Amino acid sequence: MEAFLGKKYKLAASENFDEYMKAVGIPYYGICAFSNFVRVGVTISRGNVCAALGGLKTNGISLRVVDYSSCVGLMTRKMGNTVSPVIELTENGGEYTLKTTSTFKNSVLTFKIGEECEEETADGRKVKSTCTIDGNKLIQVQKGDKDSTIIREFTPEQVTTTLTADGVVSTRIYKLEK
Repeated sequence: MEAFLGKKYKLAASENFDEYMKAVGIPYYGICAFSNFVRVGVTISRGNVCAALGGLKTNGISLRVVDYSSCVGLMTRKMGNTVSPVIELTENGGEYTLKTTSTFKNSVLTFKIGEECEEETADGRKVKSTCTIDGNKLIQVQKGDKDSTIIREFTPEQVTTTLTADGVVSTRIYKLEK
């Protein structure tokens, strides 16, 4: 694994990622939960915000968001499918750090091999993760409301990430940045 430390890999291809996000419980609301129109400080007028989030047409009517957090799942899934994050794995004294950076959100996972750690995922889920290494593969098992396994296979030119949750498999290919 040492040969791949400190190198940056950028997302180049993604397959079935929206289905994976759905499997781990990231909701997708088409109209951002407009049930009881109670003002909470976010106002959407003329559909500008939700049009970008899901195509809602308001015909000039101003709407107030009841529960902004329900829009977060929508934004997370839409952005997760459009951004191209960069991943980098480093190690210092037996402690590994996996950084994921993008224009939408950055995340950092710090762990020791074989030890369970608490993680807040990029999509906001709170899980307990355990990472192991098998050759050139970093295997991460996440335990939470929805369990998930993420296998990152490192090669000199790319990282192939296989994400599995609830029988759904997604593959993401990251290419080495030069």
